[in-house]
Amino acid sequence: MSRKINFAIWGVWSGRYVFEILIDGSIACGKAARISYDNESWQKFCEAQGIVIEVSEAWLKELDALEIFSWEKEYDRLPEYLDADISWRLTFDDNGKIYRGRGINTAHKNWSRLMDWLGEIFKEEDRWLNI
Repeated sequence: MSRKINFAIWGVWSGRYVFEILIDGSIACGKAARISYDNESWQKFCEAQGIVIEVSEAWLKELDALEIFSWEKEYDRLPEYLDADISWRLTFDDNGKIYRGRGINTAHKNWSRLMDWLGEIFKEEDRWLNI
């Protein structure tokens, strides 16, 4: 069973945070970086090797509990946050079933759970690429 997650979040002043995770059984290969908006940084990220991580059954169950395939394809900007653009994009490939979604300043109700889930892998500094 193979799953692939590509996630990016960015803002006007914060740069772009990019995550890529390939899960194959109980092993994941992941990479994360804070990159600037130039093509050179993006290319370095794409060419970089990820780190191999053993994942727990509980961590995989939490991914399922996010119910990503029930998320909307697009989350529009909330009127009360017109000046603060925080954008995101998520692609989730679960054995060929693919979700592609994006949003500006708003997201699915499981958003904070997704952030916590990613944080379980990328909470240690040495797991981030230096780009």
